[in-house]
Amino acid sequence: MRYLVFAWLVVSGCGSVKKEGDPVDAMPASDMAIDMTETCTGDTVVACGASCTQCTTTNDREVPTCDGTSCGYSCVGSAPKCGDNSCSRTSWTFASNMLDGITGRTPAGLAIGVRNFNGEQAIAIDVTSLPPEVSFRIPVCLSGVVDMRALTLSYRVFFQGGTQQNENYYTQASVPSPQTGAYIGQRGVQAGLWVPHSGPLSMSQFSATTSEVTIQLGSYGASFSGTIWVDDIKIE
Repeated sequence: MRYLVFAWLVVSGCGSVKKEGDPVDAMPASDMAIDMTETCTGDTVVACGASCTQCTTTNDREVPTCDGTSCGYSCVGSAPKCGDNSCSRTSWTFASNMLDGITGRTPAGLAIGVRNFNGEQAIAIDVTSLPPEVSFRIPVCLSGVVDMRALTLSYRVFFQGGTQQNENYYTQASVPSPQTGAYIGQRGVQAGLWVPHSGPLSMSQFSATTSEVTIQLGSYGASFSGTIWVDDIKIE
C-alpha cells in the first residue's frame, strides 16, 4: 500500500505527463518577436536610417553611401562631380567587356568594340586604310561639365599591322574635340608595340569645362591596315 501512495504523490507532484503525439505548447509571441532595433544599426548601405532603407544608385558611376540618417552617393574612384551633381568617370579599363559610353567619332559610322588582345580586354578598331585618321569620344560627364585642369590623361595604344619600323603613326588627344587650343599632346607610335601616351588636361583651354575627351589615331603618311588597340584610359 505504501508503494501505491508514493507513486500517486510523484505523479501528482510533477503535473500532467506528456504523451507521444500530444501537441507542444506554443512559444509566447513576445519571445518569438525579433527586435529590429537590435538587428538594424541604421548606419550601413544595407540598412540605413531609422527605416533601415537599403541604399541604391542610379548608374555604375555611383557608389551608395549612408550617413546614419539617410542614403546618398559618392563617385567611383573618388571621381569629381560634374556641375549638375552627377558623377564624372575617370577610368576605363574594359575589364567588364563594355565600352562604357565610348563612341566612334570619325570617320562616320566607325565601328569600335572591346575584344581580348594578348589576354587583356581593350578597345579594338579595325582599320582598312590609313590615312586618314580614326577617332573616338570618351564621355567624362554624362551631363554637365567638370574642371579637369589639375588632372592628367593617360592611355596606351598598339598598332597591329602596318609598317613595324620607326614611328610612322601617331596618337593625340583633345578636350573636348580637335580644334585650336584644345590639344593635349601628340605622340609618335611604332607599330607592333604598346606605346603609352599622357598629357596634362590643362594644355587644353577648354579643360575647365570638360564634358568629353577625344582620342585620335592616325598615320604620318605610311599606309596601315589592321587593328588599333587602346587600353587603360585614365584621368588622374
